[in-house]
Amino acid sequence: MGQKEKRKHPRISISVAVSCIILDMDGAPLNNYMAIVTGVSQKGVAIEILGEIEASEVLLSFFSINNDNLEIKAKVVHLHCFKPGMMKAGLLLVGRPQEVSDFVRQLVRFYHYTKTLSSSVHA
Repeated sequence: MGQKEKRKHPRISISVAVSCIILDMDGAPLNNYMAIVTGVSQKGVAIEILGEIEASEVLLSFFSINNDNLEIKAKVVHLHCFKPGMMKAGLLLVGRPQEVSDFVRQLVRFYHYTKTLSSSVHA
């Protein structure tokens, strides 16, 4: 029998490159890594990152299809190493509800836009 889903909101599989800035306890930037958002829900994201996250808060950013720089803070909810030097993390997006939903919507929109472009180029 399968494992029961514990998430409050279902996750959508996507693949979008983002910048992931590790923040210290005072919110100052420590390290900047590239990450891939592999899943998104109403209030959170799953990422794969080349590097180590040793913080409880990060700043995620990417450029939307309109070339707007979108960024949002996120709290690290869970973290595990899945390959040497690579980690998977579950992040809870932090901000006003409208900021969180805008960030999620733009991530999904970017994913579908680039997926459509990619398939038309290879057709």
